This record gives sequence, C-alpha cells and structure tokens, in this order.
Amino acid sequence: MNIFNYEGTCQYALNVTNDGPATLDVPVTVTAQLECADRQAKYLYLFEDDARRTVQTVSHERASVSFIYTDYTGVRTVQVTAYLYTHPLFLVASGKTIFRIEEYIPGTLDISGIIERKRGRKFLKSGVSTNITVHLQYPEQVLHDAEFAYSWNIEDEHFTTENSNIVHRFTKAGPQWIRVTVAGRIPSYSNRNMFRYKWGYFDAEVTVKDPIFNISINGNTYLEHGQLLDLDITCNGSGPVEYCWKVLPPKGNYTNLTCSDLDTATGCAFPILYYFRDSGDYLLAIHVNNLVTSLQRDVEVHIYDGR
Repeated sequence: MNIFNYEGTCQYALNVTNDGPATLDVPVTVTAQLECADRQAKYLYLFEDDARRTVQTVSHERASVSFIYTDYTGVRTVQVTAYLYTHPLFLVASGKTIFRIEEYIPGTLDISGIIERKRGRKFLKSGVSTNITVHLQYPEQVLHDAEFAYSWNIEDEHFTTENSNIVHRFTKAGPQWIRVTVAGRIPSYSNRNMFRYKWGYFDAEVTVKDPIFNISINGNTYLEHGQLLDLDITCNGSGPVEYCWKVLPPKGNYTNLTCSDLDTATGCAFPILYYFRDSGDYLLAIHVNNLVTSLQRDVEVHIYDGR
C-alpha cells in the first residue's frame, strides 16, 4: 500500500483486498477502499492484473472489480491505483492484493474434538458425536450462485449430502481416513445458460481410541510386613497408555494426581511392585491416560505387623 498525499490531517491510503482463492473460470472480486476519501468527491480506480488486463471505474471511497482466469493456475496479483477524478487526474494512493487460482475447489476439513499430539497425529475418542465440516474458501459470488454436493467416505460408509456438515460417531478403534469429495455445479459466467462442474477433494487421517472407563486391580492389598506388594493393573480402552502411581498417606484428597515421571505401556496393562518399610495404612493412587481419557483410581493398602 503506497501513500501519496495528505488531505488536512488525514492521510490517503488504499486498502486492497480480494475474496479468493478461486479456481479457473470463476470470478474473483478485488475491492479497493480509500481511507480519508472525500465522500463528496469522485475517484478513478485503475485495476491492473499481472496479465496486463486493466479495468477502470469511477466511484467514491470504495470500488470493486471482478477478474476471471481461464488459462493457468497459480499466484495472481492485482494492482490498484486511485486518482482524484479531476482534470487533470491527481494521483492519491495505490495498493495491491495477491491470491491463488487453484486447480480444485479450495477449503478446509475441520473435525471437532481433535487432540493433536505426537508429531501432528490426530486422535479422537470413540463413541462420541464428532462434527465434521467442509469449509469452502471460494469467492462470495460463486458460493451464492453455485450448488454443491458432498460425497463422504468414513469407516467404510459412503453417502452423499447437500450439507457441508455431518455428525459422525466413530465405533472402530485404530487409524481411520475421512475423505470428502465436493462437486460444484457453477454457472458459466460467460454464458449464464450453461454450467460448469468443479471438484474439491479433502481428507484427514485420525486415530480413534476407545476411552478408559475403569481400572482393574488384581493382587493382595492386605500384606504382612515384609511381603512385597505385587499387583497387576489392567484397564479397558485403547493403548498405548501413559501411567504413574504413588504411595500416599491414607487421609487426604488426591483426586488430581500429578506425576513428574510417566511410564508407557503398549496396552492398557502394567504391574506395580513395591516394598513397604513400615507397617501401617497407605493409599495407592494410580493414574492412567491414553490421550482421549484420563482416569485415576485410589486403593487402600494395609501392612500389618505379624509379630
């Protein structure tokens, strides 16, 4: 954005924006907004793209022009220059905007409830409602004029909707692909009696994990002093899991156990071995986390003196 002149204490500036990205054969609208414009005055706006096409329009503080590209995809630039519409013309400001012309309908695939961890891998919890939405990033006029259909492939299911949003409940643990094909029936802007079809392709891989609902403990927690605490811990839910455990005084609130060191198990199963130096009552707090759920279970341990 270049600035050329002052009007009183206000400085001319030209803000140039666009509603891209787009594909070939559809209009991209470039808008120029002149700051500090005199609303009673008229301005000549000269729009020029990198293909040397120029469009002139006379307006007040705002002007818009649409460009349609039919030859090749890639980055495009439009330069706009504003003149005070007098004789002779008086240059007041200029600016430019950059956008992309894509091969396929641009947009994003958004998934609710995603937990991103470990090198960008995406994790979801099974058995819960997940919102999946395709957000098309297409020019406003095209979104208004066109009709879109969405073809979904999720967990071996295939179906088509007119809506860009669905709610899905994943039932299978493990890696899953979400694939969406978008078909757009778009008017031919050179001949409104004809239509063109444009396509968009979106996908995402997620790892679905079953949540942990309970922690099971197998072993004796009523021991004679000198015996070793030897427990087998299992839980439902998908592995791998991170876990930790602590031996604590029997009285107290330990609902939010925190551990500085976490161990990892491939499945939701691990042992606990511990020797108590003194007899008495203890609390064993066990914490398990598999990314989609976090669960804690407290167990009383009694060490009696056999002498």
